[in-house]
Amino acid sequence: MKMIKIILLSLVLLVTGCGAFVDHQVAIDSMEALGFTDNKITDYDWLFPNFAGCSGSDSIMIEVTSKRNDKTVVATVCCGAIFKKCTVRL
Repeated sequence: MKMIKIILLSLVLLVTGCGAFVDHQVAIDSMEALGFTDNKITDYDWLFPNFAGCSGSDSIMIEVTSKRNDKTVVATVCCGAIFKKCTVRL
């Protein structure tokens, strides 16, 4: 019984905590690839990022304030932990 509890706890931590291991630099790189400059991370959420505007397959939501064409933009960058790349939502 104790082993089952340990396995269940490990699975819960693995599923909900994968975003904690994602490097925030991927959000900056994603924004730079789209031509944005002056990128600053303003917020992030790795615990249930789907409640913050990301899909269920994302592990982390990173909010980035950037500039392009002299306009300030706030974007949400959603990333997966292992195989899923990042998606930028404006």
